[in-house]
Amino acid sequence: MFPRSTIRHLTHKELTNPAQTSACKAFDDDIMQKIVVPATEAEFEKDYLTPTYDYYEDDHEEGAPVAPSDDLVPTPDKEANYLNMEVMLPHSVKLVRG
Repeated sequence: MFPRSTIRHLTHKELTNPAQTSACKAFDDDIMQKIVVPATEAEFEKDYLTPTYDYYEDDHEEGAPVAPSDDLVPTPDKEANYLNMEVMLPHSVKLVRG
C-alpha cells in the first residue's frame, strides 16, 4: 500500500477564520503540553528556517476563477486515436484498467 496525501498552506481566508484559528491554537497547546520547552529561532541556522513571503494580490480575492463562456463549442479532434482507449492506473502494487 502506498500512502498518498496532499498538503497545502492555509489560505488567507482560513487564517482569519475564528474557528480555524482556535483549532490551530488548540493543536499548538496540545504540542506545548507534550514538549514543555519550545525551540527558538536562535537555535537554528538561518538556512534551515522557513522563509516568509508576502501574499500575492490575487491571494485575497474571493470566489473561483471565471469560467469560460458557454459560447465556446468543443471541437473534437479529427482522427482521435484515444477514443475507446483503456488506461492502466496504479492501484496498490499493481496496475489495473481504468
